[in-house]
Amino acid sequence: MFESRKQRNAARRAMDAATSYEAWLGAAQELDQLDGLHAWVEDPDSSCYDAAQVRRAIRELRAARLGNEPVKLAELLVQAIDQLGSQITALRLYCETYSGESKRLPRELLGETVLALTYLESEPMEGYPDAVKLALFKQNAHRFGRSALMLSGGATMGIYHLGVVKALFDARLLPTVVCGSSMGAIVAAGVCTRDDEGLREFFERPQHIHREALKRKRVLDVASERSLFDTAKLLEHVRNNVHGDLTFLEAFKKTGRLLNISVSPVHARQKPRILNHITTPDLLITQSAVASCAMPFLYPPAMLMARDASGATVPYLPEERWLDGSVAGDLPMARVSRLHNVNHFIVSQTNPHVYLMVSRSETPPLPYIAFETAGSAVRAQARSLLGSARKYVHNEHLRPALDQVYSLTAQPYLGDINLHPRVDPRMLRKFISNPTIEDIESFILEGQRVTWPKLPMIRDQTLISRTFAEVIARVEARVAGAPARASHGP
Repeated sequence: MFESRKQRNAARRAMDAATSYEAWLGAAQELDQLDGLHAWVEDPDSSCYDAAQVRRAIRELRAARLGNEPVKLAELLVQAIDQLGSQITALRLYCETYSGESKRLPRELLGETVLALTYLESEPMEGYPDAVKLALFKQNAHRFGRSALMLSGGATMGIYHLGVVKALFDARLLPTVVCGSSMGAIVAAGVCTRDDEGLREFFERPQHIHREALKRKRVLDVASERSLFDTAKLLEHVRNNVHGDLTFLEAFKKTGRLLNISVSPVHARQKPRILNHITTPDLLITQSAVASCAMPFLYPPAMLMARDASGATVPYLPEERWLDGSVAGDLPMARVSRLHNVNHFIVSQTNPHVYLMVSRSETPPLPYIAFETAGSAVRAQARSLLGSARKYVHNEHLRPALDQVYSLTAQPYLGDINLHPRVDPRMLRKFISNPTIEDIESFILEGQRVTWPKLPMIRDQTLISRTFAEVIARVEARVAGAPARASHGP
C-alpha cells in the first residue's frame, strides 16, 4: 500500500513537472495503470452509448469495406456518423483517466470510419468519377461541420494561447479556422500568417518574440487622449510578431488558414464585426489586430486600414473607429459558425474576469458548483437590469459605455472543449505589463500543460472532419491534376 502511494505521488509530480507531451503522457499512463483504469478503458459498456449498436456498426462497415461494396459502405458510413457521432465522443468518456483516453470500443469505430472514408476516396467506383466523388464528399463534410480554435482576450495573460497552439500544432490537431479577440487576435494573426514550417521555426525560437507592446504616454497626453498607452508601440509589436504585412486574403492564400479577428464598434450605428478573407479580404491584418486590442482607457479606438487595387494603404470606413473585440464579442461563435460552417469550438480562455466563472475541471467539486450557480444568478440579474436600463438611457456619452458593460455580461465565454490556464498569482501581477523571456517560456509551457489532458478528446471529436478535409484535398488534387497540398491530417 505504502509503495503504491509512493509510486502514485511520484507519477503526479512527474506530470506536474513535465516539459514535453511524451513525458507527461508517460507519467499519466503510469497513474492509469497504478489505479487500474486500463480495465475501464477495455470495458466496452458505457451509459454514453449502446455497445451492441457500436459493435454492429463496426462489423457492418468492415464487412462492406473488405467485401468491396462501396455503395453499401457509403450508406452505412452516413448512418454511423449520424447515429453515433456525438455518443462515442461524449465529454464524460474523457474524464475517467489521467491520460484523457476514452474507451477502446468507440475509438475502434472511429478508426473504422477513417478506413471507410479513405477506401471510398481511393477505390474506383462505377458511375462515380472523381468529380462526382468530390461533390459528394464536400456535401457530407458540410453537413458534418468542422472545428474552430477560439482565442479570448486577456492582456498579457493571453500569451498562454501560444502554449495551447503549440500543443495542438505538435499533435497535428490545430484547426484550420482560428479566431482571436484582443490579445488572442495578435496570437491568431501570428499563427495564420505562417505556414507549417514557419510555425515550427517560431516555436523553436521563443526568444525572438517581440515583447514590448506597452509604452506609457506622457501625463499630459494621457489626460488629453484619455488612454494610457501608445498605439504606435502596439503596432510595432504586432508587426514584429505577425509574419508580413498581409491582408486577410493574402494570408489565406499563403497558409490555407482561416484567420478571424473580432472588433467592436465605437458607435451604436455599427455592429461588432468578424474580419476575415471573406468579409474584409483587403484589410491589413496588423491594423485589425491593433483595433481588436483597443481596450477603453488603455488604448484609443483605432481605424482599420486596407490595401486598394494599386497597392496603396488606405483607411477602411474612415469615419468609423473600432475597439477591443472582447467588449462585444470575446468568442463570436455564432458569426464564425455562419461564415465557416463550424459547429465545434475549442476555446482557450484567459480573461481573468471569466476565470472565476468557469471550472478547469469537467467534474467540478460541490463548492464550485454552488459558487457557479450563485454566480450565474448574479450575472442573469445584472444582465436583466442592464437590459432594462438600455431601453431608457439614450445619452450619447452614457449609452456606449452601458452597451459595452451589457455585452460583457451577455456574451458566451465557453465552447465545446475549454482550456483554462492554472493562473499563477505572480503572473496576475503582470496582467498589464511587458513580459520577460522567462515569462514567455512559462506562459507557453503552462498553455501546453492544460492542453495535453484534452488532446485525446480533441483528437477524437475532430477526427471525422479532419479526415473529410484530407480526403477532399486528395480528390481535388486528382481532379486538378496536381499533387495534394500537405496539411495536418488524421
